[in-house]
Amino acid sequence: MDLQVTFEDIDKALKKAKVYNTNSEVCSYCRLLVKEGVDPNTKLYVYRPGIGMDDNNPVLIVSGIGKAAELTIKNDRYVTYSKPETNAI
Repeated sequence: MDLQVTFEDIDKALKKAKVYNTNSEVCSYCRLLVKEGVDPNTKLYVYRPGIGMDDNNPVLIVSGIGKAAELTIKNDRYVTYSKPETNAI
């Protein structure tokens, strides 16, 4: 199964779930989907409103939401990747 969403859809879902101040909305959204029982192998296509949806060109493709759900992105001078903390959504 594949999912297609816009960044606006992701923002709305995170606000509804009361997830704020995240360094990566997409990774947080993937964690939310996995928590809700969506298959971790699901591919996610992310579009910007008005860009790409008509010609089916996503701006971001997540090959598996389960893998993205395991990532935490820390923004400092460099971007580093690590497993999320236990209390992260």
